[in-house]
Amino acid sequence: MTEKLAKMKLSSIFTGLVIIFTISVLLLIANKEYHQSDSFDDFPKPEYASKISSKQMAENFDSYSIRTLPLDKTYVSITKDTFDKFNDIYIKMVFFNTSYQLGSYECNHFALLYKSLLGATVIKGNANAAIAVGAAIVTNEKEFGGVPASDGNSNHMVCLVCVDDKWLVVEPQPEKGYLTYCSIREYPNPILYTIF
Repeated sequence: MTEKLAKMKLSSIFTGLVIIFTISVLLLIANKEYHQSDSFDDFPKPEYASKISSKQMAENFDSYSIRTLPLDKTYVSITKDTFDKFNDIYIKMVFFNTSYQLGSYECNHFALLYKSLLGATVIKGNANAAIAVGAAIVTNEKEFGGVPASDGNSNHMVCLVCVDDKWLVVEPQPEKGYLTYCSIREYPNPILYTIF
């Protein structure tokens, strides 16, 4: 009887190990898929909402007392679906391959990378206009998107994106694998300058 119990115990242990190994392999595969993205080809072809002239954009930001430098004549708002798909690929590309490094890879690098990558997707679906995405310098008075508040004397850089004709502020440094964004009206910090 003792030998039979020992064999049953050994069989149970072996079955448990096989289950743990199988689950580990499946998690590794799923995790690898989630982490992998190192190609511009992975970004979606943008879908557009509407066009915005540089004059309209400047007037819009004047109402928020934000100094704006548009570099193109015409911009285009993207759809929420495009925005979500882009952010998913951006996180897969950036969150698992880069990290904040004081003095060499800081908020401005994240913001300019986000702006450049989203802006460059226009070549996949030309609308004869630039995507309405810009980099914005803000006074970092309050915490947003995992970036702690400073003493008010420190500047920070985020992005502005026009999504379905609404302006969103995006913190381009992923926090725990996610991007934080809100409407421009809800953003808690003063926006000083933008460049599009």
